[in-house]
Amino acid sequence: MSQTQSQSQNQMQEIAITIFLDSIKDELTGRQMKEIKEIVDQEEDVNQAKPKIIEKLKSFGGDVLSNIIANIITNPTILASF
Repeated sequence: MSQTQSQSQNQMQEIAITIFLDSIKDELTGRQMKEIKEIVDQEEDVNQAKPKIIEKLKSFGGDVLSNIIANIITNPTILASF
């Protein structure tokens, strides 16, 4: 892989991460973000953290998850990929 391709791929990954994090921050309260971060900080094993994060997100209500997904999908960068 050339350096240009690698840089382009890294930029796209950074954009995707930014879109994802912004969508979460837009929908969760500060307290909810803190609760998710606590799970991430406490669990080193991703396989153990994942179900706890899922349960925590479910506890916030279905509207929160739907809004996060809608924010991601309707981001202009993502829409251009559809």
